Amino acid sequence: LRSKNEIDTEVIQVGLVHLYNIYDRYDLKHVFWVYWTAVCTPIYSSAVHFGATIESLQRSYLKEHQDSFKKALLQKNDFQFIYDRFITTLEVVAIEDAEKKILKNKLANLNQTPQSQLSQRFFECLGIELNSDEKSAWKQRHNVAHGEPVESDAAFRLAMRNTKILMVLLHRIIMKIANVNSYLYYDYASLNFPLKSLSTGVGSYSSTDSVVKLQK
Repeated sequence: LRSKNEIDTEVIQVGLVHLYNIYDRYDLKHVFWVYWTAVCTPIYSSAVHFGATIESLQRSYLKEHQDSFKKALLQKNDFQFIYDRFITTLEVVAIEDAEKKILKNKLANLNQTPQSQLSQRFFECLGIELNSDEKSAWKQRHNVAHGEPVESDAAFRLAMRNTKILMVLLHRIIMKIANVNSYLYYDYASLNFPLKSLSTGVGSYSSTDSVVKLQK
């Protein structure tokens, strides 16, 4: 490419074909709707929506690749053994029925694989290894949704950068799922928006990164 704004017809055509091929399978109609919401939301709160877009795409991916994702921690018989003994013990404990009911409800979900592990497995399947900046942005995506205050300019700048990191991470995920691994992406979370290979993390620019330099 000669410039950052150049549109290559062949690249666009091939990319659209790839997206069309996975459009219904991964419910991209909904994914793109949530993406649009994220783009139109004020910068501080848009991280929540970009995170939701990634989670929506993740659910569709897990549904299509159920064999690669273990939903239960233990085999059914093993968990039933633990469950029965817990219930037996719970019945003889001197606590209120309301508390017993809450504990029983919690126990019913105890054998489910945590969402954090499913997300980690999702990124691994796509060949995306989150670096420290991406992990931090992923962990902090719900801060504003839970009413966390932004108490300094530095914190606000970090929130803005995390939003950009999540946006570009989403771009990479879509390209990976669409099987356009030979393509490059712009890292909008780094200075000068370097053009990188999909295997290179967001915001991790250094002299050793596989960054493609644009011709002047």
